[in-house]
Amino acid sequence: MDIKREIILKYLHNMVVDQLADKYESQGYKVRKEYKIGNYRADLFAKNKFESIVFEVKSGALTPEKKEKLKALSEYVKSKGKYKFKLVFAATPKDKKIKIENLEDILAKIFDDDMPDELYSLSTHTRFNEVSNIEVDRIDINKDGSIEVSGTGVVSVELKFGSDSDVKNDMSYTINESFSFKFTVVLEFSDGKYTLKEKRELKVDTSTFY
Repeated sequence: MDIKREIILKYLHNMVVDQLADKYESQGYKVRKEYKIGNYRADLFAKNKFESIVFEVKSGALTPEKKEKLKALSEYVKSKGKYKFKLVFAATPKDKKIKIENLEDILAKIFDDDMPDELYSLSTHTRFNEVSNIEVDRIDINKDGSIEVSGTGVVSVELKFGSDSDVKNDMSYTINESFSFKFTVVLEFSDGKYTLKEKRELKVDTSTFY
């Protein structure tokens, strides 16, 4: 699923600030967002023992008013002597899909760790197999940097019928079924990948089984 251009533009500024912060933190800088310097507030401040850098991120066209504000901020920062000023322009991605690489693994672990009741009650012994066909319908970026992701997918399970002794004596019978599901999860980014912060919704449609 392609992310709408207006959604990208809405969050582009914060995405670029976050990316800059991650980059400089990984290089050993101490980073602060919304940094107050004099009467101004810059998007980002990065400092190590060798240098201090003030960043301002801009997206879209620069109006004359914005240019004047940038010029004033730049001159003030440079007047402090020990600071560097960097202006970063946020470029809109072109023909590129936003993809959450390990989303399928995250959803699979949710099913494997905590089987939803609607699946668990289908047989004597219900076992998770896999998730597939994941489609992201919506992504919201929260103030704390986490993202809320909603979408749909397909879950495959093994349904085994029979008592515990039947299963032990190989006298049970087994079928494999697949069901569609809806999900909403909150993810946070750490160590180069997204991890689960909260499961908001996981609803499986088992109506086709009955």
